[in-house]
Amino acid sequence: MKYFKENFNSVNSLWFERYSSTFNRLALYKSFVTRLEKSRDFIVCTYGEVSDFILGRCNSTVVDLHADMKALLEIHSDWRGKLNELGLADYKYALNLLKRDIYFMFEWLCSAGMSEQEVIDTWSYQNRRMQSWSQLKDVLDFEEIKFLDAFKRYVPYYSENIKDWMSHVDMTTIYSFLESMNSFGPWIRGFYDLHALINKKGDVKLVQPRIIDNLLVLSIRTEIVIREVYSSLCGKNEPDDLQKVFLYFPELMGDGESACVFKAVADLKNWRLTALRERPENIFEKVDSCNVGKSWSKEQRYFFKQILKFVTSRNYFAHHSYKDDDLNIHVNELCRNVLVSCLHSVLYITVLSAQSTKKALK
Repeated sequence: MKYFKENFNSVNSLWFERYSSTFNRLALYKSFVTRLEKSRDFIVCTYGEVSDFILGRCNSTVVDLHADMKALLEIHSDWRGKLNELGLADYKYALNLLKRDIYFMFEWLCSAGMSEQEVIDTWSYQNRRMQSWSQLKDVLDFEEIKFLDAFKRYVPYYSENIKDWMSHVDMTTIYSFLESMNSFGPWIRGFYDLHALINKKGDVKLVQPRIIDNLLVLSIRTEIVIREVYSSLCGKNEPDDLQKVFLYFPELMGDGESACVFKAVADLKNWRLTALRERPENIFEKVDSCNVGKSWSKEQRYFFKQILKFVTSRNYFAHHSYKDDDLNIHVNELCRNVLVSCLHSVLYITVLSAQSTKKALK
């Protein structure tokens, strides 16, 4: 019994010496913010004001918060290592509680004046060497990081047939360009979820797939992204008619090769290829058989057809449902073709737009 008492007192003294100030500050912040959010009184204040008040109350500074975050991440690294080594369930439970504390500290640092990206970057490894602390992005579930990584990884997977064209595209810059648009959030979530659904691995799950739901979001949001690109280029609202958006793109892009592509897309004869009034078995049959652009480059013909396929997809999801079963259980390439048409239409128009404003290419 004496051994256990001595060991307990030793560990307790060590933790008190190293971490008492960190957890005291954090406990005060959590209590204050929780009481504020649950208060029935109408209290007007900003999180910045809350941060200043608590720091003053603790006689602390933002520098102390930096030290606190590092301490929490060091504990996380230590406990995660022990969980992997010993497999004790206690560590798994403790890590979940610690994750909440790390989130509150993340929130406090943002309230104290740092941007989310600055906090993430500060506690990210600058090289491949391991540190004594866990990376913040490995602890908290940041969708922004997950989506960027997925975009950079999966876009080339769906773009093998335009590899040469893609070699001139800076994926991170294009993602940042898209991320600045209000319409992009639902698009990237739909793309991410759709990729996971049509490439699923592991155990069979007796749940109705959500492929059709994500295809609908992706196709409709592709139109909205394209419209927002148009508005960002011309500084005014886009026309209601999507056909006219493509018709006006050439004068905004300032690119001769793409101009003939957009004009051909907006040509009434070609635009009618996207109509599905006859409910064809293959919704892309008319577009695939189109012979427009015989003197064009391979890339021009490819993107011309991909844009028309996107418009066809958008028309299908806006007005039809007769192919939903094929799409939802992914029995053929139709699902993938819809995804690729939306993805490559967005990429083509975004790269041209960014190039016209000298932001995109390497």
